[in-house]
Amino acid sequence: MKSIKSIMAAVLGAFLMTSAAHAGTATFTGNASAGFTQSPQIFAGQFTTFTTYSSAFTWRYVMHTFTVDQTGPYNATSTTGPDVNTTYILTGTFAPNTSTPTTPLSNFVVGAFSGGTTATLTNVTLTAGQQYTALVVYNNPAPQGQLNTFTITGPGNISCSSCVAPVPTMSEWAMILFGVLLAGGAAVFIQRRRFQV
Repeated sequence: MKSIKSIMAAVLGAFLMTSAAHAGTATFTGNASAGFTQSPQIFAGQFTTFTTYSSAFTWRYVMHTFTVDQTGPYNATSTTGPDVNTTYILTGTFAPNTSTPTTPLSNFVVGAFSGGTTATLTNVTLTAGQQYTALVVYNNPAPQGQLNTFTITGPGNISCSSCVAPVPTMSEWAMILFGVLLAGGAAVFIQRRRFQV
């Protein structure tokens, strides 16, 4: 009975090591909406100042809602194509509107104009347990249904309703294999020790 508990503990340890390899990355996809919305004024590169909604243009958009379980700096990329995009991260949810949206500008944390098909957001401090929305606006008259891929990485787990599970890299597979070998070695050691007593 004691050896079974030890084997279970070793297997649990290996499982925890392999699940930790996936912490901190989430990818989700969506398509350009049928409708349009105004967005905060757009600046070149990454920006954190939001003073007004831009009433000159309305854009097709897609939104992704997520939370993180650890406070810290996160990085994200948002890819559309062939049209350029501006991607924002804001607290709570966004209420799209072709006139001035009712979502307070103070909810916006960061924005980035892609200048091409990929917007990059770096060192964005997110708070554990806070709901966030990634708002992606297509800066050209993009056709409805144009794909967006949003990937976010950071120190904590990212939870969202439409996340795509990450595929382990070679180094992650090596960690998984090491964990399984370690658990197997521990089980054999415990069994041999039990029979010697």
